Amino acid sequence: MLISTIAFIVTLAAAFGFAVVFFIHMFQLESYLKPQFFKWIINNAIPKVIGKCLLVIVSLVVLLIDTNIITLAVACVINVLTALFYKPAKAKKPLVFTARVKRLLATSILIFSLFVFLCTYFKLFFVLPLTLVVVSFIVLIAAFINTPIENAVRNYYISDAKKIIKARKHNLTVIGITGSYGKTSTKFYLAKLLARKYNVLMTPASYNTTMGVVKVVRE
Repeated sequence: MLISTIAFIVTLAAAFGFAVVFFIHMFQLESYLKPQFFKWIINNAIPKVIGKCLLVIVSLVVLLIDTNIITLAVACVINVLTALFYKPAKAKKPLVFTARVKRLLATSILIFSLFVFLCTYFKLFFVLPLTLVVVSFIVLIAAFINTPIENAVRNYYISDAKKIIKARKHNLTVIGITGSYGKTSTKFYLAKLLARKYNVLMTPASYNTTMGVVKVVRE
């Protein structure tokens, strides 16, 4: 029974790990904007994970009926299948494991670990599969918890970038390109044209966010 319990928690943790990385990737693609990520969850995550949720509900029901070697084995199989659903796939813009992502991952795992501990302590074992249904919201909660830290880090880096630009303002012209789409293409065209006469520093690829520009300036 103990081995089955350990196997269940390990497979649950693995499934949660794959799922949390997937949702953190989506959060990163939404530029770490919490309202946009919440909208993405409502419009995309809920419809797409409905099949996974049905599996998790089966796991919840069998554990609610009884917690024995057979029900735990069924739950383990469902955990493995859920992990496979979230298996990393080739993406146009892969997840970048920045310091922010690592902090978010650590906080999400801490929330998950605390939930597992409380459910185990109060013998609510059957509730544990629900963590695989609400992973996206756990990431969102973790993002809110980390907000003060992220704001402090962000403000420090922005301030540092401003100092670097200010120190070179006598021979530096800054050009900003805004718009809903076409920013990156326009940036490349403009950099090519200006490079014929001037020394040009262009942010690479799609580094169009504030922190993307800050990173380029500081480097």
